[in-house]
Amino acid sequence: MDFRGFVDFFLLNDWVNSSYEVIDQSKTGTVLPQTVKELEHWLFRMEELTDARCRRIEESVSSRLA
Repeated sequence: MDFRGFVDFFLLNDWVNSSYEVIDQSKTGTVLPQTVKELEHWLFRMEELTDARCRRIEESVSSRLA
């Protein structure tokens, strides 16, 4: 399985762009948030991504059960 297949199988599409390149979620180029504002932004973005992935999983399961 290649990276594209891995992303599709595990429903991680919200973490990559249309070219299947990993998106820098912090937009700062650093691994860890450096300020409280960056941390708040990172936490908000992680919540958005988690919600989107949950919806994607729910849709996938629903379509398989239909």
